[in-house]
Amino acid sequence: MYIIEGTMQVIEQNQETIQIIFGIPSFLLLRFLGTTRYLSLSMILWGSVMIGMAFVTNARELLVLRFLLGMIVAAYFPGITIYLSLWYRKAEQTMRISLFFGAAITAGIFGGIISYGIAQIRNLSSLKDWQWIFLLEGIPIILLGVLTYLFLSSIPETVQCKNQQNNKTILLNSFKT
Repeated sequence: MYIIEGTMQVIEQNQETIQIIFGIPSFLLLRFLGTTRYLSLSMILWGSVMIGMAFVTNARELLVLRFLLGMIVAAYFPGITIYLSLWYRKAEQTMRISLFFGAAITAGIFGGIISYGIAQIRNLSSLKDWQWIFLLEGIPIILLGVLTYLFLSSIPETVQCKNQQNNKTILLNSFKT
């Protein structure tokens, strides 16, 4: 296990480099697939890699999965920013983007607390505590990715509200600066 811990330190130090290297190819893929398909696919792949990390047996497998994770999330946060810019005026974007990034920070805080709680549960199965953490982080991300694909509109022009006035407001907001 010491080898894996040492590998994790190296990977964490290079995670940002991986994201920078794959940022441009990820943006090209985002442009090709569209925001909804790209974001939902990246969430499904992200969750799958997290689940895969629950079953690593050596440092090499962990290194490969962390590398894949860096590739997958390279344009996720910028993709969210682009998506929000399609729906809100510039004056409204700042608050929405701040809330999104604030939620990510808050999730990190509560993620640690939840991970601690999971680690305290013993004899749940033959899986170790750290494996449960990866599983319980990966499964909701996959489910959210599927829901994103099914229910998130790519652009304001394709949304269908029950109220015609809401449709007009959404379209007008998307064209205002």
